[in-house]
Amino acid sequence: MLLKVFSQPLRDLVSKVKFLLKHGADVNTRDDTLTTSLHLAEDVGNLEVAQLLVEHKADVNSHNNNGKTPLHILLEHRVYNEDHVNHARLLLEHGAEANKRDKNNKTPLLLAMEWDRFKLARILLEHGADASVENNNGKTPLHQLSKSRIHNEGDVRDLVQLLLEHGASVNKRDKSSQTPLLRAMGRGRFKLARVLLEHGADANVASNNGKTPLHLLSESRIHSEGDALDLIKLLLEHSASVNGQDKNNQTPLYLAMGRNWFKLAQILLEHGADASVESNNGKTPLHLLLESRIHNEGNALDLTTLLLEHGASVNKRDKSNQTPLLLAMGQDWFKLARFLLERGADASVESNNGKTTLHLLFESRIHNEGDVLDLIKLLLEHGASVNNKRDKNSQTPLLLAMGRDWFKFARILLERGADANVKNYNGKTPLHLLSESRIYDEGYALGLIQLLLEHGAAVNGQDKSNQTPLHLAMGRGWFKLARILLEHGADASVESNNGKTPLHLLSESRIHDESEARDLIQLLLEHGASVNRRDESNQTPLHLAMGRGWFKFARILLERGATANVENDNGKTPLHLLSESRTHDEGGALGLIQLLLEHGAAVNGQDRSNQTPLYLAMGRDWFKLARILLEHGADASVESNNGKTPLHLLSESQIHDESEARDLIQLLLEHGASVNRRDESNQTPLHLAMGRDWFKLARILLEYGADVNAVNKNDKTPLHILSEREFYDESNVGDVINHKRLWLEHGAEVNRRYKDNEVSFKASLLPKIGMGN
Repeated sequence: MLLKVFSQPLRDLVSKVKFLLKHGADVNTRDDTLTTSLHLAEDVGNLEVAQLLVEHKADVNSHNNNGKTPLHILLEHRVYNEDHVNHARLLLEHGAEANKRDKNNKTPLLLAMEWDRFKLARILLEHGADASVENNNGKTPLHQLSKSRIHNEGDVRDLVQLLLEHGASVNKRDKSSQTPLLRAMGRGRFKLARVLLEHGADANVASNNGKTPLHLLSESRIHSEGDALDLIKLLLEHSASVNGQDKNNQTPLYLAMGRNWFKLAQILLEHGADASVESNNGKTPLHLLLESRIHNEGNALDLTTLLLEHGASVNKRDKSNQTPLLLAMGQDWFKLARFLLERGADASVESNNGKTTLHLLFESRIHNEGDVLDLIKLLLEHGASVNNKRDKNSQTPLLLAMGRDWFKFARILLERGADANVKNYNGKTPLHLLSESRIYDEGYALGLIQLLLEHGAAVNGQDKSNQTPLHLAMGRGWFKLARILLEHGADASVESNNGKTPLHLLSESRIHDESEARDLIQLLLEHGASVNRRDESNQTPLHLAMGRGWFKFARILLERGATANVENDNGKTPLHLLSESRTHDEGGALGLIQLLLEHGAAVNGQDRSNQTPLYLAMGRDWFKLARILLEHGADASVESNNGKTPLHLLSESQIHDESEARDLIQLLLEHGASVNRRDESNQTPLHLAMGRDWFKLARILLEYGADVNAVNKNDKTPLHILSEREFYDESNVGDVINHKRLWLEHGAEVNRRYKDNEVSFKASLLPKIGMGN
């Protein structure tokens, strides 16, 4: 019964316990977890109940199945208050063992330190707690103090002193080889570290990774120069090695530089730190400085000076073959680079990726032309190679300068002997890069081309896509440069990998000046271009011009001998492309048809889908063009792969002028169209017209003999389709009524059923249109 009262509401707990004790309740009864009433009293934190139980001979050292005594339970309580001190005194004064371990090997003192219960720790120590005790990780109470939240240096000092007086070892290592000092430094607990040093902590002790307290200070987040200076002095007074290396061969100076903690780095240097020491990756503190995120180049310059004074090597390479100069260039720190060069830095060095100082200069974000020119000269004076230095992308400084449109700098490199015929990973030479650049100064381009040619640049060199500089200039629409290239011997007959010549690219370009187009075509032809050369899609320049709707250009090509009847891979001729174009120059297009026909264009040629120019024109609703084609002999009976003829397409079109529709149908019929021809779905033009609700067009088709009872592949007549179109909307019944006589006159079977057993008209409509009984 005594145990059960703790599981009930806790009000009147004292009176309930008194009552049970008065009536002989066993104070040391245990439940199935070996928990006693005293454990529970400590768990609920009721001092009066605990006193009653102790007075009735409760066992203060009884342990539950986790090995915990009431004292353990007290110390693990989540809510701490001053009453806990009285609880502890009560238990200890009645014989509680201060060094009893639970099943996790923790003593009450270890728990007190773990939970920052320092008043309880003092009481435990006063009652004989062993301060040298270790937990399962080998940590002692002094180790645990390093992670506490105690901040008052006086309190820290008193507690350390008390622990040491009760057997704590200031240099004891845990299972990770950490001493209390190492843990304090690693956690940034510098006040504690100071007290530990004053009490004999070894300042030169190293952890498993070789780090000493000075290493840990150097990679910490402390930013107070005063605190750092004081602590460094104290560490050095206690024999800390300023040049000690951890297992990565990193010194405190190296770590401070890696943290961008430059004030501490200065202090270390002033106390004898060696700036020449390199880590496992070959980096020195100077490398780290030049890789850092310091934003003030002046500060970086001051630190560099200090590092050089303390043994840093200006030409030291790390394992990526990076030198301080390469790193400075990569950061765009050109003042610093100039300083390093003046201190003897080698400008010819290259990193593992093949980049030299000149590569990095031409990849930089520098914008001041004067600075670049000065730096180029300085780098060349210090051994930089203008030539034959390629990075892993096969880029040379000249190629990079050309790729950035830095032509003034390119000129300097050429004048210093740069190879003008060098190729990058795409096979592009400087002349290729110039030809695809965004410079539009013809005078400057001419001068640079002349300089490139004088230095051996091949005007007809081909890149990996087999494009010449002339291809690229034409592709950019840079016709002035194209002229210059042609005047310097460019071959206009060369094909790229896709079979295109410069004339193909001109035909795809945005040239709008007819006179310029005419001159360029003439110039290309004079330099070997073929007006009928086909690309990999079998397209000639004329195909491309027609596909663009550039009819003036196409006219010039025809005048220069372009074949009008050539087919591309889709079987389309220029006349097909004209007929399906979306041109807004109808006059130009109509005039071009005449020219195409005069040059042998087949008016009835069929593409791979068996579509003729007439078919395509009808599909575009381009009826003026359709008329011209018909007038020039277009066959209106030809059907495409889907069985449709031009008349089918007219029936599906957007034509709204009844007179024009009548004339077109008449013209199509005169040129072989059949009013009842069926497509692959067995649909006649009348089916298609009814599907569009185009009653005027349907009327004309009926007048020309359309079969009103023809059925498609679903056994539907035009009337079935009409019925379906209006099934959801009876507002157009009037139009249907107006056509009733016409349908009846042409023998419409209004009660004809199709596959789904539906009649031609809804029963509700038949009376309205006079076709019902």
